[in-house]
This record gives sequence, C-alpha cells and structure tokens, in this order.
Amino acid sequence: MAPWGGTDKIVGLNPIGIGIPAGEEAPFVLDIALGATAHGKMRIYQQKGQPIPEGWAFDRLGRPTTDIDAALEGLIQPIGQHKGIGLAVAVGVLSTLLSGAGYGTESGNMVDGPVAGADGQVFAAIDIAAFEEPARFRARMDGVIRQYHAARPAPGFARTWVPGHLELDIARRYARDGIPLNEETVAGLVGCARRLGVAAVEPLPAA
Repeated sequence: MAPWGGTDKIVGLNPIGIGIPAGEEAPFVLDIALGATAHGKMRIYQQKGQPIPEGWAFDRLGRPTTDIDAALEGLIQPIGQHKGIGLAVAVGVLSTLLSGAGYGTESGNMVDGPVAGADGQVFAAIDIAAFEEPARFRARMDGVIRQYHAARPAPGFARTWVPGHLELDIARRYARDGIPLNEETVAGLVGCARRLGVAAVEPLPAA
C-alpha cells in the first residue's frame, strides 16, 4: 500500500493476529491484513474476467478502480482509509525495527520478490493468570461469544460470526467434504499438470 494520499508502494499489508481462549466455545481468532483485500483474491477476479468490488484498490495514479488489470498494476486500498495506513505503519515498525529486519521496500516488493532474511515479526503473549483467574476468564469469554452469537442479524445476513468461527466452520466442512475449486482454478491446475507431463484427473461435473 501507499502512504495515505500517496502512490508509492512502501507500506506493507502487515497482518495482525490475535487469539483469545474460551472455555466451552471455540476461541476468538482474529487474523487480518490491513489491506481491503489480498492479491490472491484479485487474481481470482482476473481469472474470471470480472471487475473487483469498489473499495478494494487504486490504480497506479492512486484513483479508486474496479478494473482488475488497473488494480493489479496499482495499489491495494487500506481498511479504514488513513486509519488502516496508520495501523499498518505501526505494525510494520514494531515487527521490523525492533528485530533489525527490513522495513517497507527494504524487505522487497511485488515485482522483484522478497529480500531473503529481511522479514520481521513481533510476538506478544499475555499471561492471563497474572491478571485474572484463568477459569473465570474462559467462562466470561464464553459469555462474550454467546452474546455475540445471540445478536440479531441485519437484513441479508443469516447470523453473526465471531472472528475465527467462520474459518473453523469452513475448515471442518472442507475436511469432511473436500475443498471446492472453481472451474478456472481447476483448468489452470490441469493445464499446468499437462505442461509438466503429470497425469491429472479432471473432477466430475457437479451433480
């Protein structure tokens, strides 16, 4: 991403991960990057020849765009506009300057690739027992999650999701039923296998 109001790619997407244990409920797991989308998601739209949603990307001149080719040449928009950029810079500084890693373009770019050994991360663990009795904390976290689940859904939504629970539901479903792939992805995999001389079994059409 770029500094807010700029066009140079010097701000990383810099993801944040926060995990909070519960008791009987599945844990709260927040795992997000600070961009409005990811390059991988935009590539899927490119495969399908579809425009991307508004609010995902800028073109190379910093103008909002839904054109996928202009978006891939340009910039991913931050979440929350200038607030997302501020968070991304803060996470980038904490994860690189404290460890001596490369910040911004020092760690590479999307064109030339990453600089080996320049990546940095920051980890922090909170000892619940230093502040609260762990069993009581977990029980109260169960209450937070259940309150969240009990919230009335807005029009167009079937339910509310606690961060991490949708991903857990998908993981369980994929483990049980297999991972669904769109036609473009399957065609790409089969084509790659053929170019490499590897046998590829094309999936049966959906019933």
